[in-house]
Amino acid sequence: MHRKFALIVAVAFVGTAFADSGQTSWIATPNRAYAAMPATSLADGRIGQVSWSPDGEHLLVAERPVTTSRDELLRFEGRPPSLGSLQLLGWERRFHQVKTLWSTDDATATIDNVAWLRGTSVALVTVRWVVRDGPQGAQHPLYGVLDLDAASGKYRWIPGIEQLVARPFISPSPTRPIAAATFSDNPETSETLNYWLDAENAIVRAMDKLVFEVTLDQATDEVRASRLVERAFWDGQTARRADNFWTLDAAGSITHAVRLEKSIQLPLVWNADGSAWYLVDTDPKTKKRILAHLTDQGNLIPTAEQAFVPKEITGDLEVAAISGETKHRKSQVGYQSLWLHSRTAIEHGEILLSVDGEWPELSPTGGGVFYIDGGVAKVRELIPLSADQQRAAREAPKTAELITGETRIHLSFVSGGASRPPQP
Repeated sequence: MHRKFALIVAVAFVGTAFADSGQTSWIATPNRAYAAMPATSLADGRIGQVSWSPDGEHLLVAERPVTTSRDELLRFEGRPPSLGSLQLLGWERRFHQVKTLWSTDDATATIDNVAWLRGTSVALVTVRWVVRDGPQGAQHPLYGVLDLDAASGKYRWIPGIEQLVARPFISPSPTRPIAAATFSDNPETSETLNYWLDAENAIVRAMDKLVFEVTLDQATDEVRASRLVERAFWDGQTARRADNFWTLDAAGSITHAVRLEKSIQLPLVWNADGSAWYLVDTDPKTKKRILAHLTDQGNLIPTAEQAFVPKEITGDLEVAAISGETKHRKSQVGYQSLWLHSRTAIEHGEILLSVDGEWPELSPTGGGVFYIDGGVAKVRELIPLSADQQRAAREAPKTAELITGETRIHLSFVSGGASRPPQP
């Protein structure tokens, strides 16, 4: 069994104070314990994209709210609910605020990708929409990239890539606040993706495997052709056909740009310290894969650079989805409960997030968890507890005080709570 405690929060900011109360839980791991703050509701519409910043301080959620009224739903006309404008919502861990950072009324618009820049609150957001033009009114997608600061709410379209005919590939540096953007501005260029596949056609990260080549239809964005080819490719990287190779900073400014007369299709990787990007080429002598520098003239110069290899980081927490069914008379309903738990079994090592939920996304730093509970998108902040605070929780009812920066939080613990999650 684990316990729940009642949380009384008093937060002070430069002489201003307010108080709130509610129910919350705490969870222990072998290394530390966390207070799971009451859930904040973000949206109850259709969710499209969810993305945590690398430092866990910001969360972006793309949503289209349901605009169908209650009266219309009660008519049971069989039509799906109507959806409103696409909104990009932002949640900030420091201030616990939910803000609409960007929106559009275009019914075809979607958030295609979110790429965060290291050490900043800036994300490069790729937006996709569909336009109809030409003599036959043919449809085709367009893409644009927003430079969006999740902290200030400021954004702008990056000049030169606000209306692309092919999907751009945005690769942020793993260590620095810069990114590479590769794209084609030629409408005749087909878009081809290459992935590593194992014998069961699952994406893997290994050399000398079969490569599954997929060609997308420009008009419908659907798979047009595919085939297996004997080809060694680089560590699972995606190669997009491109004739433009840009380097961008956090302000969305172009710090360097290379324009080729003829498009090429080679994977892009960052070097060992994440300071510069290179293309993966083949050494003409050894036939081995090497990193090559792309010059302003479009030449590939072999280098001795090594690709960045991320360190494997395993946090203390993870989310388990436990499926089950419940039955009453002749009616039977399936459900999926979400449990936040310690990777290592320990007393007080689990809490129930949702009796029937989906889409759990744990923050990269373990400071919060996103999930959908009964159709409502929510986020719960996880605050590390000191040894004294954890002891106070175990010996409830006692009071502990948690100080985080300029925020002073008083916690009161009360025994009681849900049981351990069932085994899958």
